[in-house]
Amino acid sequence: MKKTFRQIDESNGFKWEVEPDESALESWHRSILDTPITELDIGDLCRSVRQDMYTSELLPIVVRELDKEVLVGFLDDAELLKGTSKLSEAVWAKNLLLTQKMLNILRRDKELIAVEPRAVEYAQALERKLLAALNGK
Repeated sequence: MKKTFRQIDESNGFKWEVEPDESALESWHRSILDTPITELDIGDLCRSVRQDMYTSELLPIVVRELDKEVLVGFLDDAELLKGTSKLSEAVWAKNLLLTQKMLNILRRDKELIAVEPRAVEYAQALERKLLAALNGK
């Protein structure tokens, strides 16, 4: 069985109910509740990371997508990298294998990242967090 946001929520004791005046974020979230997290499209993945939703569960998928295309985005180029660069060092410290893999991706794709000035900033911020997580600081 493929994990969904609904299953994650229910395993944490949360049950979703339709609200009469739900926000755009709630409406979007409800629309993908039953989509397996491995099948989320880039827009949904970017939005989840941007909103810091289900970060632990999505981190392997995020790293996989960035490994395929480091400048991937939905609204903007490098959108997923931007969101990922804002994740806390603590998120990375919980999964050092993914941390090392992400660091390797940034180093491998350094020239590709260099063509997008904003991506350089995101990559540098992320690299600092990755190194700190790996060094236990």
